[in-house]
Amino acid sequence: MAENEIEAKVLDVDRKELEQKIEDLGAEKIFESHIESEFFDFPDGRIEEKGLLRLREREDKTFITRKKEISYEEAKEMEEIEFDVGSREEARKFLESLGLEKVHGSQKNRVKWVKDDTEFVIDKIPKIPPMLEIEAPTKKELREGFEELGFSMDETVNWGAKKIREKHGELEDI
Repeated sequence: MAENEIEAKVLDVDRKELEQKIEDLGAEKIFESHIESEFFDFPDGRIEEKGLLRLREREDKTFITRKKEISYEEAKEMEEIEFDVGSREEARKFLESLGLEKVHGSQKNRVKWVKDDTEFVIDKIPKIPPMLEIEAPTKKELREGFEELGFSMDETVNWGAKKIREKHGELEDI
């Protein structure tokens, strides 16, 4: 089943200070993991033109995600379909058998907390300062999540990892 996600990020955050603020909100830490992702597209680029197709592996599971752009007004809003797969290698073979090609990859360390229906995430991509991502069911709840941590929406970006790496001059893939 497809679900919509609404998210935004604050770049270059103080991880320790932010972790304490998130815990002070009463958010529950649900995981901390190293994550590796591979992004796939057809040779003509039609998937990444308006979204992404990602094969992601973290310490406890492997899954495929398809995101399709809905809006980039104030926050990134995407339609998301996600499902678990048993093996990264088998999933990669399956995607390639459909004519898809790996177009880039990424890795990061992620810590995630949840409070009500709002997710608070701190990501650390190699060679890039930590960043905060908040995902909420509505833009109002997204805004409230940032405000609870002392940020305004003016301090956020609606970028994906590729644009963040470009901003920092880190264009290497895994």
